[in-house]
Amino acid sequence: MKRLFFALGLAVTTGVLAHTIYRAAKPVRSGSACSMAWLARELDLTPAQQDAVLAIHLKRCAEIQRLGEAAVCAAHQSPTAQGACREATAALIAEVSAQLDRSQRAEYLSLVRPCLAAPQPLP
Repeated sequence: MKRLFFALGLAVTTGVLAHTIYRAAKPVRSGSACSMAWLARELDLTPAQQDAVLAIHLKRCAEIQRLGEAAVCAAHQSPTAQGACREATAALIAEVSAQLDRSQRAEYLSLVRPCLAAPQPLP
C-alpha cells in the first residue's frame, strides 16, 4: 500500500513539475505575424518600420501576456495588476508610435486608443 501511495505521489509531482516547466518555457501565442501583416497594410509601413514594430510587439506583448495571466490566475484583477497592464500597453503604444510618421501615428493611435481605456473588472 505504501508503494501505491508513493507511486501516486511521484506521478502527481512529476505532472505538476512538467506543467510548470511547460508554462514557463512556452512561446507567446499571439497572432503577431497576422497582426503585423494587417497593421503593415493599414498604415502602409515600410519594411524597416515593419521589422521595428514586430520587434517591439514581440517584446512588449510577451510582458503584457505574463501580466494578464498573473492577474487572471488571481480571483480578481487587483488595481495594481490593472495599472501594470495599462502601463505596459501604454509603453507598447508609445514605442510603436515613435516608429511611425505623423499620418501613420494618427491612424495608429485612433486604432489603439480603446486599448488604453480602463479595463472592466472580472465577474
